[in-house]
Amino acid sequence: MADAWGGQRVVWKDRYLAYSEVALQYGLVVLIVLLPSASLRSVKGVLLIGLIVIWIVRVLVIRDVALRRTPLDTPLMAYIGWIAVTLITATQVVYSLGELLKLMVSVLVFYLVVNQVRDRQAARRLLSAVALTTFAVSSYGIFKFFLIQQGSLTDRAVRANSLTPDYHWLSTYLILTIPVVLCLAMVQDDRRSRLFLWITCALSCGALFLTYTRGAWVALLVELAVYGWARRRRSYVILAGGTILAVLVGLLLLVSKSGTMAFGPSADTLNPYTLMTRIKTAGLAVQEVSKHPLVGIGYGGKTMAKVYTDAPEVKEANHPHNLYVEVALGTGIPGLILLLWVLFAALRATWRGMATAADPFGRAVLLGLGMAVVGVIVSNLFDHIFAGGMAHLFWALMALAVSIDAGQAKQKAEIGEPRRILVIKLRYLGDVLLSTPVLAALRTTFPRAGLSMLVNPGTEAMIATNPHLDEVLIAERAGSPLRQLEFAAALRRRRFDLVVDLTDGDRAAILSRLTGAATRVGFNREGRWRGRLYTHLVPVQEQPMPMVRQHLMALEMLGIPPIDSLPALRIRATDEAAACAALGAVEISPGERFVAVHPGARWWFKSWPAARFASLIDYIQGKLGIKVVLLGSVADQEIVEAILGQVETGCRSLAGRLTLLELAGLLRQATLLIGNDNGPMHIAAAMGTPVVGLFGPADPRIWGPAGQGHAVLYKGVDCRPCFPGGCRRGEQNCMRLIALDEVIPVVERILRQPCLCDSRQAPARAEAP
Repeated sequence: MADAWGGQRVVWKDRYLAYSEVALQYGLVVLIVLLPSASLRSVKGVLLIGLIVIWIVRVLVIRDVALRRTPLDTPLMAYIGWIAVTLITATQVVYSLGELLKLMVSVLVFYLVVNQVRDRQAARRLLSAVALTTFAVSSYGIFKFFLIQQGSLTDRAVRANSLTPDYHWLSTYLILTIPVVLCLAMVQDDRRSRLFLWITCALSCGALFLTYTRGAWVALLVELAVYGWARRRRSYVILAGGTILAVLVGLLLLVSKSGTMAFGPSADTLNPYTLMTRIKTAGLAVQEVSKHPLVGIGYGGKTMAKVYTDAPEVKEANHPHNLYVEVALGTGIPGLILLLWVLFAALRATWRGMATAADPFGRAVLLGLGMAVVGVIVSNLFDHIFAGGMAHLFWALMALAVSIDAGQAKQKAEIGEPRRILVIKLRYLGDVLLSTPVLAALRTTFPRAGLSMLVNPGTEAMIATNPHLDEVLIAERAGSPLRQLEFAAALRRRRFDLVVDLTDGDRAAILSRLTGAATRVGFNREGRWRGRLYTHLVPVQEQPMPMVRQHLMALEMLGIPPIDSLPALRIRATDEAAACAALGAVEISPGERFVAVHPGARWWFKSWPAARFASLIDYIQGKLGIKVVLLGSVADQEIVEAILGQVETGCRSLAGRLTLLELAGLLRQATLLIGNDNGPMHIAAAMGTPVVGLFGPADPRIWGPAGQGHAVLYKGVDCRPCFPGGCRRGEQNCMRLIALDEVIPVVERILRQPCLCDSRQAPARAEAP
């Protein structure tokens, strides 16, 4: 059965992409829910492996191996790379390698979430799972502490652990999730949801207290202080700071009186015995760091206990209970510096994200995630909580921090009244023509601004007569690096205030940045490094959208409503006269109906076979009695000659004899254009001429002719979209799947319509002075 575009309804790859998307979305939710559970470790492992496999296969199916870029990429890769280097000198190579693999699994979780959370709905789904799981874990932790374990508020021998392996895991989990739940509660509009979140906050704080984990208490107080500072609430800062100060003073008093009080492993929470033993172990580790400052003794939390088995300090506390000392001992000072870089990058991503978040919800979530990073930084002063399931949760939350506004419109640029505006479109003829509605909208919004457009050589004719432009700039594509620098310098000397880059490419992004414009809007659908060169990114749209509409989305970032959604191309009177003369030379009179056929394409696998074009021309001229004119550039001469050699009814050809604007003038007079997916198809649509477009690799929902009255024939094969470099299907490629018998009825139907032109395109027929 054929779909609306004339292709196969469903193919196995389409099924896989649809089902795998659902599996990944809800599989991540299940993983978040299972993370704190100790008894389901094997289930979590199988689920995580399954999700990673589904994701990798999905990437291979869609042939897009480019991961979304994040601010954490470079520090993460540097940290992992350095750990790999230190394996050469590690004292416990197998153990350190295993710990490195665990870290890499956590990093895979990070990239899995980053590349799957592309809209607010997905982010909310995972955040809801975090809140619900926090409620369940906290409630069960309190219930288990009092009723199952028979714990007491005055006895540290029993400590809350809920579903987690031990109290340290529970306290780590709550340090990560309490800030997120707290900030969600502050911006929740629904009363019942807000009440639920506040109850969850209260329960989780109670469960955290019952863990009797002093480092986690301090981390929570620091998180509250950060919250108060960010929200400008002095009471939170004073309360948290005062509590921390009181605890420090109390510890000093206890240490001063340690000679007169019980001092041993069985002492209560307030006794400084465990603190002193950890300080001794950390002191030993610091001494050993001075002996191995470059590469350490091997990565991993248990390396110290494996190496210094006879040290009395290690017998009392088998590791330093300080992640930073532990990493410095295991991977040297460079490893510690790289770890701090990772944490700093995570913190910076959250705080910067708050400044550009789209709405209060985004700002609140990013504040909560920033507080969680601060909590992790502080907690790691007292323990190692950067591994296992809690590490997976940390990296999942960091992925949300860099993805919370994916697919969501950023804050609109405050640009005022720009003096000079540059639009960049470094693509092909049709691409440049499809960008002209942006020019109309900019000119209407900023009538006094100078408006320039930068295009590739050979495409400038599409905008040469555009009435909205003050200047057409042609990109320097060849020449020495010195000429390239000179061109960039010339752009900068124009002092553009605003750049709207419609290209979605690396070169255009670099040129955009080199202009020095204060506001630079651009696309980054692949999530590559070039996104950092813009001040505002256009949100990625998951569903296919016409390219004209995608271009206009860039203006929505500036608060500019679309003025006209259709491309426009003006021609001069001389171009019109030249087109009439060319038609007269092939015996087509003014006002006579004729069909234009443009068989050219940029790549062979985007072209319909010459024999079928010839048969179609014979049918139109022989059966329908309408003359046909073959069109094309000099580069299309080969396929034009092949068609002429097979046509039995004789055919007129103007291939290679018209300029682009003369071609536009001719298409304006044509009754219909039949052709492949190419620039002339868009020119004909802009001139108000109906089009029958033959589509193969490209999606007509994106690249189809703009306006009404057109038709496209298209096969939705499983290997599209594809790119230059060949076609693995050979003679069975998507264009050859379009049969002649499918095209003829469509052509007949359009030729029999009484009105072939869309009235909304009338302005495109106006002549340029």
